[in-house]
Amino acid sequence: MSLAPLLAADRQDPELPSLASDAYEAVGDTPKAVTLLRQAIVLNPADANYYNEFVVLCMNHESYPAGIDMLAAGLHSITDDPSLWSL
Repeated sequence: MSLAPLLAADRQDPELPSLASDAYEAVGDTPKAVTLLRQAIVLNPADANYYNEFVVLCMNHESYPAGIDMLAAGLHSITDDPSLWSL
């Protein structure tokens, strides 16, 4: 599966790497899913949804330290979004 053409089309829209991350995770390519979620966070660090998606991905794969680190980064960047406190 290659989503490269889609991802190359607009490198500034964080939704594209986020959606592609879901697709890659669905077919078992977790490293690519993680990379794309990180890209979404870099493109829009003020969106708590990307941090939450990353943390859930880490929990699903029992990668707790990485999830905790990303959650801490989200809480540092976004202090007023209650969704970061509900995981």
